[in-house]
Amino acid sequence: MNNPAPDLPQPTPFPMVNSVVIYDAHIAVMTHEGEMETFPIGERTPIAPMLKGAPVLACHAPWTAQKLELSSIPTFDVLELYAFCHPATFVTPTLRGLADALGHSLPESAEDAPFLLIELCQTLLQSLQSLSEKEKAQAIAIAQAMGRQGHGWAWTPFVLSALGSPYDERVPTNPKKDMNIFEGLPEWAEEAPPPPNKFNGIQGEDARHHLNNLLQRRSFAGKAMEARAAQQDYTTRIADHFMPKVEDDSPHILIAQAGTGIGKTFGYMAPAQLWAEQNEGRVTVSTYTKNLQRQIEQDLNILYPDRAERERMAVTQKGRENYLCLLNLEELIAASALAQNARTVIAAGLMARWAMATPDGDLSGNSFPGWLSGLLDIQNTIGLADRRGECIYAACDHYHKCFIERMNRKAQRAQIVINNHALTMIRAATEAANATTPFIIFDEAHHLFQAADSAYGASLSGLETADLRRWLLGPEDDKRKGTARTRGRGLRKRLEGLIAEDSPAYHDVGKIMAAARESLPGPGWRKRVFQADPFGPMEGFLSTLTSQVRQRSSDQNTNFTIECDVAPSSDRVIEAAQVLFTALKKLQAPLQDLAENLKAMIEDQADDMDKDTMTRIGNLAASIERRSTMMVAAWVKMLSDVVEGKNDPHMIDWFEITRMDGRDFDCGHMRRYKNPMEPFGGSLRHTIHGAVMTSATLRTHKGENENDWIEATQILGTEHLSNLAPTRIDLPSPFHYADQSRVFVVTDVDKNNAMEVANAYKAIFEASNGGGLGLFTSIHRLRQTYRATQDVLERQGIPLYAQHMHDIDIGTLTDMFRDDERACLLGTDAVRDGIDVAGRSLRCIVFDRVPWPRPTILHRERRNIFGGRAYDENLTRLKLKQAYGRLIRSENDKGVFIMLDGAMPSRLINAFPEGVNVERVKLGDALKEIKGFL
Repeated sequence: MNNPAPDLPQPTPFPMVNSVVIYDAHIAVMTHEGEMETFPIGERTPIAPMLKGAPVLACHAPWTAQKLELSSIPTFDVLELYAFCHPATFVTPTLRGLADALGHSLPESAEDAPFLLIELCQTLLQSLQSLSEKEKAQAIAIAQAMGRQGHGWAWTPFVLSALGSPYDERVPTNPKKDMNIFEGLPEWAEEAPPPPNKFNGIQGEDARHHLNNLLQRRSFAGKAMEARAAQQDYTTRIADHFMPKVEDDSPHILIAQAGTGIGKTFGYMAPAQLWAEQNEGRVTVSTYTKNLQRQIEQDLNILYPDRAERERMAVTQKGRENYLCLLNLEELIAASALAQNARTVIAAGLMARWAMATPDGDLSGNSFPGWLSGLLDIQNTIGLADRRGECIYAACDHYHKCFIERMNRKAQRAQIVINNHALTMIRAATEAANATTPFIIFDEAHHLFQAADSAYGASLSGLETADLRRWLLGPEDDKRKGTARTRGRGLRKRLEGLIAEDSPAYHDVGKIMAAARESLPGPGWRKRVFQADPFGPMEGFLSTLTSQVRQRSSDQNTNFTIECDVAPSSDRVIEAAQVLFTALKKLQAPLQDLAENLKAMIEDQADDMDKDTMTRIGNLAASIERRSTMMVAAWVKMLSDVVEGKNDPHMIDWFEITRMDGRDFDCGHMRRYKNPMEPFGGSLRHTIHGAVMTSATLRTHKGENENDWIEATQILGTEHLSNLAPTRIDLPSPFHYADQSRVFVVTDVDKNNAMEVANAYKAIFEASNGGGLGLFTSIHRLRQTYRATQDVLERQGIPLYAQHMHDIDIGTLTDMFRDDERACLLGTDAVRDGIDVAGRSLRCIVFDRVPWPRPTILHRERRNIFGGRAYDENLTRLKLKQAYGRLIRSENDKGVFIMLDGAMPSRLINAFPEGVNVERVKLGDALKEIKGFL
């Protein structure tokens, strides 16, 4: 008698879905029954009835739901499938971007778009068959766990079927076991310290030869480029500055303004790489925007064509809040098994797949798709970084696989270290001399002042002090929810197993715990402070502070941040400051004692202590000391000045209530250096031998007169960085701006009338047929313009994206904008500084008004120091230069720059390149000129 065949699950066919695609100014819907409907985007057609009876297949479900004005849609998201099949691989999150990445042709019409969407999904599923057997086994286990026995990821049955393992929802899953990817991650190994570098100079001829070799490699890579005379001159001048300093506090400084198109990146990379190779040393390239960091990372493929060599010789170094914490990921995976929201297990699975594929764990780098946070929530993606100093270092099970530790060790041996300005400054100020390299190239140097202002400032605020309490005490119960809100470990937990109960360090911890509970604000502080019902010294100080701000603010009902001067402080503020001063002194002393006692333990027990334990104690000692000497000490000094009525001659102080979307979000006593380049220079001048400060926009005036460089040297702080006078060069752009661009100042639009401004943007974007970047000095006006113009533009096939309007990071919005020549993008300063779009995708820039500096107390004081009205105009002129610089990025670009502010002074016109004709015209005339020119 034959046994009956077992009841095995059969291979799963492609799902029956309603396909919804936004493409070519239309929304295309193909129902699961095969019926097709298309209609112009922006048309108020009820969509929900069409989607009944089956789930929805879409690209970026939250975005699609927002565009269709649906609260949510049950969906198969092709981007989730892409993130599973091609983790750590870039793609623009649009139908066009997916088609390009997967080698498909774009549809000729919106009616064909749903078919392409299905084809893309099938291509992705088929790609899983190329995985190795080991990779398939890992993918099967993760996908099975994501399915959560029929109540999880919609794609699970289809992924498993493609992997040759048909889905059976009866199979029990255990995410902690099935998603255990940690054993397979590579480990870093300790090495002997690198030898000291040599200091041989490099010849300009050799640097130029190396530059030509790099550009030849770039041509072989399909990006033809010849070294121009200006680029060779630039490289030569930089090479001349790779020499050792003669006096301790006098490094060699080169200020290099190099116009767009000179080829700065390879121009400085060539001598940097050459010097590092010949001297067995390191060079730091410091940047400001993520966009430039990403560009440099891509250019490293030319410097080091061999991937293994590139991994050794170049590293992008960022703050630890940018890297995936493996312990956080492990806890997300463990929590996903019992999480009420099935999206948690989906996030755990996709982040596990990414962690297996990423080369560096950088959540802000090229390997992490920024759009993933919009799909999976911030807390389950970039929120998995160590954002609150929760690291337990060598006590972590994943310490020897930690991305941050691996990066730090690579940086000690790399030839090229890419930092951002803030990290360069912080490391120079708080770490040993070997934290900086002998030579630093500051690209985007026009942002150095802004970066230093943030790095060396102090904020005695509710958020800052609450974060310190959390770091010291660990998570505390939130009575509203009855549960601990974070994974964070308190100081006692971090020191567990390291200090004996009868040791001085243990007693220090007890004092710190008591002082933190007494002085720092606990959970729920915001409500108590803003409702004048404070608890404890810090909340008491904040409450009286907010009262003074409200009393003295000219418009306390505004939706924006309000502030007032510290002096003269009210008696209530002074009394509260005295109480808090005393409380924080009780915290500061044991913090400093604990740091000293931990360092003494390392010295006394060095022979008996293993390397990991020594590292763990050393890291904790440094972290505690940094908080004591830089953070708490600064707060104590600020409070002392309030109590004594002193004005620190080097500082600017003010009280502030920080508002977000009209809601009181934070408050505190803020302090900034009058000139933050003073501490910047002081932290670097003794540790470096040379610095290159370069940008396309450093000078506000043209000419060779000595006075034309004054603003540049002030904003770069060269007098505080070296006793030697800096060398200066100014290399103009090779582009023919007069032929390639037009500038219009529109005189008949009322900049204070939101509807007039919105209508002007609409008309200009129509005239340019898209490709427009709208820049705003106010988020409120940006939102008004977006809401008023979105539908009418998109009905004409001009997609409109906007910062602060979509749950998509600005980097992804920029990618989407770049991907479609007809798209337009609205944004603020962050967009202006970070965007780099060559070609027709950016052919029109519109400013809603002259970007004068915001009239704050901080600006008021600096204005008095740096030249009054001239300071205002120089800052504004630089913003205009930087915005205009986004417009023409290659010899073939053409573009128009429009200012919708007829009150723009003629004296600001020299912000634009020589020869460019600036016309004051009415809007109608500008539209005709735009159409004719573009």
